[in-house]
This record gives sequence, C-alpha cells and structure tokens, in this order.
Amino acid sequence: KDTITLERLREADLCIISGPREKFSGAEFEAMKSYLHEGGSLLVTLGEGGEGAFGTNINYLLEEFGIACNTDAVVRTVYYKYTHPKEVHIQGGVLNREIEAAAGKAPASTGSAPAITESARAASLAFAYPYGASLS
Repeated sequence: KDTITLERLREADLCIISGPREKFSGAEFEAMKSYLHEGGSLLVTLGEGGEGAFGTNINYLLEEFGIACNTDAVVRTVYYKYTHPKEVHIQGGVLNREIEAAAGKAPASTGSAPAITESARAASLAFAYPYGASLS
C-alpha cells in the first residue's frame, strides 16, 4: 500500500478506505486525524468480523471519534427481498442525516440532532446492507 500523508489527503474532498487489509502507522493516523480536523471527509468500510478479520487497526482512528467496527456479522432471520441471509434489507433505519439530505429524504443538518418521528421514518431511505458488521 502507498503511505498515507496529509499532503496526499488534501488532494481529495473525500478519502475512501475500503476494507483495509494492513495496519496503519502512527504517522498515517496523525495524517488522517489532521485531514479530518481540517474539514476533509473519510469513509471507512469493513466487512463482517471487523478489523480482526481484516488484519487492520483502523478502530484506533475510529474510536477517537466515538465509532468502532464490531467483530460481529449482520444477519437477517427471515426472508425479505434478498436470498442470502447476509444481504439485509434495511427500511426506516437511521442513516447519516447528510446522506438522507443528499437523497432528498430529510432536511439538512441544523447543528442539533432532530427527533426521529414517524414521518421522518416514512421518508427515510431503504437500502441493502450486504455482508457487514455493526458499529458501536
């Protein structure tokens, strides 16, 4: 993998780290934290089993922002729309409010978390959550 530096991150509005399979260095974590504090955006994805299954240490960064990828797997217990039990259909789930706003399903963020109402649930996005782990 290429080394992650603040200079390289500044070239992008959004940096996607999809299923990292190696450990990050302390310098790379510092670069990512600086990038985020400067207003950059970072999207991290992991699959079932979390960082242990992927051989990475990305939770070190995520935990500083109150997030951690768990070591579980999301599995549905009844058939609905998808044939594989690890392809879970989410209807009325809570997404990032900015994603919902971009899809025209909810008002943009106002700085305070709005209450989740029945009308907000009806307008929310439906999406497939394939082969994932939960976040805490």
